[in-house]
Amino acid sequence: MFADPLLRLLSSPDPTSGRVALSTTAADEVIERSVLLGGTTDTALQELGILDEAGALAALATAYEMPVADRAAHSVYVDVDENALLRATMPRKLADSHGCCPLRVEGRKLTVLCRASPDQQGHLAQLEELGFALSVVLTPLLTTEALLALATERIYNTPIPERLQRVLTPMSIDIDFDLESLDTIDSSGWSALSPPALPPATEARWQPTATDASGWQITGPGQIVLPPSSESTTTPKLELVVDGTVEGDLPEALRQQQLLAELDAKDSERRRRRREKVLWSIDDAISEIAMGDTRDELLEVTLRFAWRRLQTAAVFVRVGSVLTCFDVLDPWLEAHDLRAFPLSAEGDHLIARAMTLMSPVVGPVDENDPICRLLGRRPRAVVVVPILLGDRAIGAVVGDNGDKPIASVVLAELQMLVPRLGKALGNLVLRARRAATVSSTLPTFLDAPLVSPTAAAGVAADVVTAAAASVDAALEVGPALPPSPGARGKEAVLQATARAWLAHPVDVELEGLVAALQQDGDVARAAVARIVAAGMRALPAIARAFPGPAPVGEHSAADATARLLRTPLFEVIERLGADRVAPIVVFALDHKDRHVRFGAVVACRQLELPAAIPGLSRRLFDAEPRIAALATDVLAHGRDQPGYDAVLTRLRDLCRRGDDVERRLAVRALAGLRDVEAIGVLIDLLPVRPRELAEEARLALVEITRQDFGIAERRWRAWFADHGTQPRRRWLIEALAHRELPLRRAAAEDLADDSIPLYGFRADGSFSERTEALERLCQALREPMPS
Repeated sequence: MFADPLLRLLSSPDPTSGRVALSTTAADEVIERSVLLGGTTDTALQELGILDEAGALAALATAYEMPVADRAAHSVYVDVDENALLRATMPRKLADSHGCCPLRVEGRKLTVLCRASPDQQGHLAQLEELGFALSVVLTPLLTTEALLALATERIYNTPIPERLQRVLTPMSIDIDFDLESLDTIDSSGWSALSPPALPPATEARWQPTATDASGWQITGPGQIVLPPSSESTTTPKLELVVDGTVEGDLPEALRQQQLLAELDAKDSERRRRRREKVLWSIDDAISEIAMGDTRDELLEVTLRFAWRRLQTAAVFVRVGSVLTCFDVLDPWLEAHDLRAFPLSAEGDHLIARAMTLMSPVVGPVDENDPICRLLGRRPRAVVVVPILLGDRAIGAVVGDNGDKPIASVVLAELQMLVPRLGKALGNLVLRARRAATVSSTLPTFLDAPLVSPTAAAGVAADVVTAAAASVDAALEVGPALPPSPGARGKEAVLQATARAWLAHPVDVELEGLVAALQQDGDVARAAVARIVAAGMRALPAIARAFPGPAPVGEHSAADATARLLRTPLFEVIERLGADRVAPIVVFALDHKDRHVRFGAVVACRQLELPAAIPGLSRRLFDAEPRIAALATDVLAHGRDQPGYDAVLTRLRDLCRRGDDVERRLAVRALAGLRDVEAIGVLIDLLPVRPRELAEEARLALVEITRQDFGIAERRWRAWFADHGTQPRRRWLIEALAHRELPLRRAAAEDLADDSIPLYGFRADGSFSERTEALERLCQALREPMPS
């Protein structure tokens, strides 16, 4: 989890007075509101009255060191005649998925508004990929979340969410207003209906010359900056492919269609899985809650579980004195239908009473109750379970079963699950506060071009980062920090670090040394020694060259792995150590080039990288079979790493609820990982269709148990009922006495992989030889002879 630069700016003491603009209590409240209600930090600051709109924009400009745009910029840029062109250049789906909104298009130059993100470096990288795909010069301007929604409504006719409407009030004027019709207009472009312009800063950060071609007028970090209408911005500019084609010579329209098709596929899959009735037990739902890392994931699990035995299930969250619908699952209703009717959190209705009493309520409702208006009908009974965070109710889970009664087991299950939801949300808040506290003493990724990871002493799983003040200072490993919150948080930090390294200015000397690694003999050996001596200073050059040139021709996975491990570049990586090269490897796991992904998995095999577990789990589903097989092997040797159990849980879940492709790949991964606890799940797949999936499940069962009963579900269940409590080693010993040679050979190989001596056992030996060797083996291991 990234520390928010805006919170850090407001929480840092002023150099002259020593005062802070945001107290610890106020910062905790901002973090809590951002975690529980979503949205950006600037929205929470405006809701709490800590900053107004102009102050939020000024703080964003200073915290992120990016140009920002206010309402006046909207009026300068937005032209109603250009809306169609803007929508054609960037369709709404692309804008929504990347958190931006187009403002102006001039040929191949596109200016977009974007919201602030704690991982702004990663957000800009996503915009860079979008600009590359659309073949434009993309210039981002930072703005608040509310003003971004205002611009999105103007361009795409998208309704502004109710929460952001309250943030914009009383300043939510039409961005198409006529400046000339107003009596007073000041030099900043704000009208009389807008708040006063910010005073100029007393200290200048940049002072452009009179001949500056950019046209920017910037007086200091506290001043809102507005670009001229006829020129593009100078920083940050993501200059991409400007000519009409990109990689593959695809027309622009086709590239845009491909992007939209990918988004449509993701949306349809998300809707399908959300609308699908889950078959979770209460234990499954609790496990899903435990694996959730965001508020939306936690609420989604709760919503789907509640809908399992109900006709309608909805989650309401409290925003001030209003209850707003997070989402609803219903055959006819959508979330915007319930949001159309404001519901008071202190009103006289069933939901408010349950939240006031902090206790579940179930029973019939009066026909005048607002719930009947929300649902458009009067259900037979309604169940309401409040979501408690500490000693206050922050929301409620609401459900009904139409004209049918609500089973008592439904209320019992919700009473077990919803309190765990409240605790999980509380943990999210604590983790966000801890992350903000830990990183408040460090510069942001935007401040430092070179960031180095290291491990806390004595804790192999704690991969953390530190910023280097200069290239010379970066020769030493930075200070260790407390453990980061979970494998995903570590992965995100390492990926952002790698992006910072890739953007670091080129060091000609080190780039030449890394290039010399491709030569033979003494030249490469000398380059290895000098690069290792350079230490952290060499990491940007290594990141650009990783994992070396792709081989000519096809090689088997084993040959390709051995070839890479023998290269001088991988010798450098091994000598620098896992702590230093972790960002490079973790970032490369998701690279578009399959050779880079393969090299990253090989590096994970060479090094022990706990933060690479999430990336390796994604490579289990890689389109390249060699990468998927190698990732399975690497994960199988990391059973003691944190996060490994979560990977197995996710794979078992995909076997139950994934589509056919996901199921097949998950079954293969479970077979490669020898997951004993997945046997019950795999047996359940034997009678399913298509038959190819049942055959995959059979092969996985054979791989794990070294027994073979075909696809006879009853025989597998009978065997598992008798042997399920035994360790896998016992199954392998029994397989040594199997009549089938392939099973005997596979069991012997598995025992040898576990460093168990076979005492002369040969799978292809005679019956008497196998029996004698098996007796010696069982006597040494103190195991009974197989029958």
